[in-house]
Amino acid sequence: MNTTVILGIALGPAMDCFAVAIGSSVALRGASLVVLSLATSVDALAVGFSFVMLGVTVWFPSVVVGVVSATVTAVGMQIGSRMEILGGLVLIAIGVKILLEHLG
Repeated sequence: MNTTVILGIALGPAMDCFAVAIGSSVALRGASLVVLSLATSVDALAVGFSFVMLGVTVWFPSVVVGVVSATVTAVGMQIGSRMEILGGLVLIAIGVKILLEHLG
């Protein structure tokens, strides 16, 4: 059940990106937007708990995340929407790697 939910959360936005790439118009609305926002919130909560458990101060990781996010956003704005597909594939690959580590 949990694997199905995780795959659904990961594959939904990725499939939207593929639809945009082939010319279909897809807008995040309703349930899709709610699920995506919940997934993002749960991810941020998990990272926060990890920092607490590791005893890491929040300033350095926050600055690193901010700089990396700004850089990737600037590059993405220059390259275009093709990077959305690559980003989705990278997230799916990370999820599959984590899933296989926990199953094996």
